[in-house]
Amino acid sequence: MGAASSTTTGATLTTYEGNPHGAIVDKAKLIEALAKLDGDGASLAVACAPPGVTLTRAEMVAEFTPMAAVADEAAWTGTLVDCFSPNYDTSERKPWEKNAWSRRFVENIGDELCISGDYGDKQWGRRFDATTDAYPTLTTPDPKSATRTTSFLCQVPPDAPARADAENGALEFVVTLGTIRGTKALRWSTTYKGAGGKFGEQTFPPDDGENIWVYVA
Repeated sequence: MGAASSTTTGATLTTYEGNPHGAIVDKAKLIEALAKLDGDGASLAVACAPPGVTLTRAEMVAEFTPMAAVADEAAWTGTLVDCFSPNYDTSERKPWEKNAWSRRFVENIGDELCISGDYGDKQWGRRFDATTDAYPTLTTPDPKSATRTTSFLCQVPPDAPARADAENGALEFVVTLGTIRGTKALRWSTTYKGAGGKFGEQTFPPDDGENIWVYVA
């Protein structure tokens, strides 16, 4: 959860692959790591540097526990950090969103569960523009289901090279509400509702847990 390798107060900084403000830590290992530090203060990067303190994407996905059902749509609403949003322009799909202050929002607006985003220097969605048509929603035929689907086709310009793929369902995702070690989170599938497939110049394998959004408010 820090920059490239270096040594500070005896701790080796390691690279955290996602957005650090969405990181989930192993409490016991964090306490152990803090006890080994000198002095009364330490940067968050140093505190979370030892292996095993910060959960990896694979660990977060593996420990994700879906909710059996929800009482109503309010269970979905909140402020979240997009932890591992993949870069679909490359085959590696490395997370591109590293701005620690970037946030996502799920809100009931006009009787729809709307998704909005704030990158810090750019905002999108109905939270910031009530008249926009470019806003994804979370939908389901069963309002008590903890699984919904969404499409980001609305955010792809008509003249974009990958528009045809998006129209064929490339940017349709399955989103599941659950928890990771008691922390509320959303699990996102990959493209084509988890089936994978062609998007732009790349073709992606199936994956029902490609990304995690963690609730922070």
